[in-house]
Amino acid sequence: MGVFVLVGWLGLSGAVGWVASERGRSGPSWFGLALVASPVVALIFLVAVPARGKPLPRREEVEVPERVPEFRRDPRVVPDGPSQ
Repeated sequence: MGVFVLVGWLGLSGAVGWVASERGRSGPSWFGLALVASPVVALIFLVAVPARGKPLPRREEVEVPERVPEFRRDPRVVPDGPSQ
């Protein structure tokens, strides 16, 4: 029974490390925290802290063209469709 608990503890700690790396945190550090404390407690703390990564641009920072160029049809191209 002790072997199953150890394997489960290591597996859950590894999962916490993987989730941490996916959220932009240090996977090995969170793995170590999960090993020492508890995988469940470490996962709760991990979900509580905000994820790191590339922040989304603010609305003021997004460049929007003033006017979108109009689409003009080429008169030389005949549209596909039933012929009359």
